Amino acid sequence: MTEPILYHLYNEMREDKQWISPGLDEYYLLFDLFETGYPVKTFDDFAFIIETIWLKSHHQKQKLRDLLELRRKMILQFVASLATDGPAQKTQVDEQVKEPATTTDPKLPDVVLKPADENNAKPVTDKLPDISLEEDTAYGNTRFSISQHNSSKASVLKFETAKETILPLQQIPYLFTNDYFPIQSRHMQQAWRTLKNKQEGEDGPDLDIDKTIDHTAKQGYFSSLEYEKRILNQLQLFIFLDQSESMIAVEEFGKELCSSAFASDLHAHAIPWYFYQLPQKNENGDYLFTNEDWTESASLRTLLFNLNKKNIVILIYSDAGALRNCNETARLKETIDFIKVLNKRTAYIAWLNPAPKNRWKGNNAERISAELPMFETERRDLENAVAALKGKLAY
Repeated sequence: MTEPILYHLYNEMREDKQWISPGLDEYYLLFDLFETGYPVKTFDDFAFIIETIWLKSHHQKQKLRDLLELRRKMILQFVASLATDGPAQKTQVDEQVKEPATTTDPKLPDVVLKPADENNAKPVTDKLPDISLEEDTAYGNTRFSISQHNSSKASVLKFETAKETILPLQQIPYLFTNDYFPIQSRHMQQAWRTLKNKQEGEDGPDLDIDKTIDHTAKQGYFSSLEYEKRILNQLQLFIFLDQSESMIAVEEFGKELCSSAFASDLHAHAIPWYFYQLPQKNENGDYLFTNEDWTESASLRTLLFNLNKKNIVILIYSDAGALRNCNETARLKETIDFIKVLNKRTAYIAWLNPAPKNRWKGNNAERISAELPMFETERRDLENAVAALKGKLAY
């Protein structure tokens, strides 16, 4: 199948540097999908398939829709051609599938003649027992029919493939897993447990027997029970995660950074806050962050409100343009301005970069790393980043 509309869309996305472009595998996967007879009846059906297979970031969904709208007429013609070509191909496939089920091998009889025994001069016949195995799946049926002779000298194997049932893409249960991180979760938790500034708080629920005895001995009589003080971590950890297109393949590690900090029992308020390439300024000149779904936002001033500057530490997780070899002066200046604002409002800042250090050279990442401690996503680097957040790493 060769369709100009798919060719033009693919080339335009490849030439635009703002896209994370689909590769040849995604290109041919689209052709394979259409050739299977997947039901595409409307413009929206076509758009949904393109978005599912080719689109790499939900931020560019509207941009892709605009691109498709410009070619609406061509897409409708393509959809109409699919509807025309589909039934003929499907009928041909069905006929090919059904043919083996009606054929039998004349050389393998269904009845076996056994040799006559001593008590019976006539040969006896034995009907073949049939063993059939059937496997039904959501995407089609496969049936095996096996006939085994008692003599173990002959057998009949029939194979029949029923017509495949094609489900819409929305109903196929895709499973996405993250079985590998550059740092194990338990090692991250160990690193986060060292980021602390403990201070005694109010009395806790646990009785302190030693203090109670000492207090009674000093007074010469028992007056009250003494309880263990709650130990509070004075440091407030904030983790800012980049959610731009270049971070898609590594964004799960950023979430794990937050989860492991929370699991360490010392950073209960370390919820992730997201930005796109760079935190945007609002009308008041303050920087905005959002939740993962971009349904809620909070300004930097709101997040740091009523907190002591010396207790605020911030970890930024972003490639700083290294994965795309970004060398944009305007973006670099905006990032450095943002870092300067953070330095005025917080104690310490560190930056984790998922791109290896050899990818920083010559782009914005190298220049940003001169402004604050920047580290790779390895165990030793995370430990150094935590040390930097405690002010104990020379830089």
